Amino acid sequence: MTLRLVIANNREYCAALDYAFRGPELARWRNEDLILAEQAIFWGGEDKLVVTPHRVDPRFVADVKSAMEYRNLCVVSPASTTQSICKDIQSDANLWQTLTKTLQESESVEIIAWGATPQLYTLLERLIELGIPVSAPELPSNQNADLAQKLDSKSGFREIASKLAQAYPEVRIPVGYVCSTDDELASAAVELMRASDSILLKADKGVGGWGNMKLDRQSYVSAAPSLFNTLTRNSGIWRTGSIVAEEYLDVMDSPTVDALITPDGQVQMLICGRQVLGTHLDYLGLEVGPHTYSPEVMARIRKIVSIIGQELAQLGYRGWFDVDMVRTTDDAIYCVEINTRRTGVTYIWEILQRIDVGQSMIAYASNQTIDPKLADYGKIRARIGPAEPGPSGVMLTTASSSLLANPSITYFAWSLSEEGLNRQLARLVAATTLQD
Repeated sequence: MTLRLVIANNREYCAALDYAFRGPELARWRNEDLILAEQAIFWGGEDKLVVTPHRVDPRFVADVKSAMEYRNLCVVSPASTTQSICKDIQSDANLWQTLTKTLQESESVEIIAWGATPQLYTLLERLIELGIPVSAPELPSNQNADLAQKLDSKSGFREIASKLAQAYPEVRIPVGYVCSTDDELASAAVELMRASDSILLKADKGVGGWGNMKLDRQSYVSAAPSLFNTLTRNSGIWRTGSIVAEEYLDVMDSPTVDALITPDGQVQMLICGRQVLGTHLDYLGLEVGPHTYSPEVMARIRKIVSIIGQELAQLGYRGWFDVDMVRTTDDAIYCVEINTRRTGVTYIWEILQRIDVGQSMIAYASNQTIDPKLADYGKIRARIGPAEPGPSGVMLTTASSSLLANPSITYFAWSLSEEGLNRQLARLVAATTLQD
């Protein structure tokens, strides 16, 4: 039997950007990672030992184990939490002893994580030194870790995608420029605004809506000529490198695909859905189902992902990646970024491997606000009830909402129809809201 060691290193992965944030913004940046780390309980299928940065409510663990029908699931956490879960695991003597004993008794071990970090490779090497038969088939090799980081940036994506766009007509990217100075950003804005009254600015290491800004002509004129320096000196995620200025497209919807490049270089497309985005282009969730896109649109999406995946494989990348796209009102599909790691979509695919929802229309959203008086998993579960297989339902997918300044919880909802789906969402709202 292969035991999967699941390490919820979301916070560790994003900690490299902590220097860009200050005060309350830094706290929000860090806490969101810690909450989403609870979704690691869904990663990796059967027979797993999951390590999360903080203790997960045992009622939530029991509910997930029941709903997903896991036969062997154990969730543990280190005694103290820093910004590196891999270091925390090794610093906790009791956890380290228990973990290594369990792994040594296993026939083989696979490490599963959010993304590749130096601390994770160090932990992997230490386990190998102990004689543990461990591998990491979902991670790039240590030698290709820098490649993964480059591809996970907006500028790195544009470099790869620009090359592919020249060779393959199926691959389109918005007209844009990578800017490193005020003069470069000003020139890019002038050029892009010849064709449109608005442009889109992206922080090089932006993620999940952090680092997107729509800028119209009037706003740009008032912010010029020092917009680049203003953003990169004072504004969180914008301080993480260059700024990409792109044409602002007339968007109909936003497809996204999560895929995996196996150790032998095969590209597997796993899940495609329509992103739900907020007013600031922040990621709110996903809609996915058998009728999300027509067969013709899906064929085009598959071709694009195949081209990009094969290029990544040839460069030596292995592991998870996603391709975020936009579909314009004239039905053209543009690639806008890739992420070389797990994403907020990945675990939905893993849920769908375990829960039979048939031909349901499925919806997922990550930010259902909770009344602070209900910021407790037990209270919400009592009001909404446990998840059950069937044509419609709601399942909570995180538990520790109280860690957030504005409590919220993530969920997975499904139904056979839009009307039925709305009933499930109304159920969720009622369970998380106190009536006056």
